[in-house]
Amino acid sequence: MRGAIDLPGAAIAVPQARDYARRICGELREDRLDDLLLVISELVGNAVRHSESGRRPDGRIRLTITEYAYALQVLVTDQGSSSSVPRLQPDDGTVRDRGRGLAIVEQLTSEWGWHEEPPNRVVWFDLELTP
Repeated sequence: MRGAIDLPGAAIAVPQARDYARRICGELREDRLDDLLLVISELVGNAVRHSESGRRPDGRIRLTITEYAYALQVLVTDQGSSSSVPRLQPDDGTVRDRGRGLAIVEQLTSEWGWHEEPPNRVVWFDLELTP
């Protein structure tokens, strides 16, 4: 494991998550680091907006980054939500102000998904690295 950090369930968690990932993964190729930071920003932002982590005054989010042979696996663990689940919005040509973030996650990662670990939810992705 490269590292893990606990973050507040507030908007400040997004730049804190980026700064942490940059510190522990700064040696990555620039394009891979940019992709990593963008996807982390999206998922941490979603945790703040759509989970109990962002609704509770003491809400927490955990960011975990693990390195495997030629990939990083990143987990964003929040305090779950009974009112929403992570899902891709249909690409119907409609211009939207929101709701396109998981499409970005889908494009930039080799794989992503989510699962419940009651009472928490984990959204994860794999980011391939070139040898």
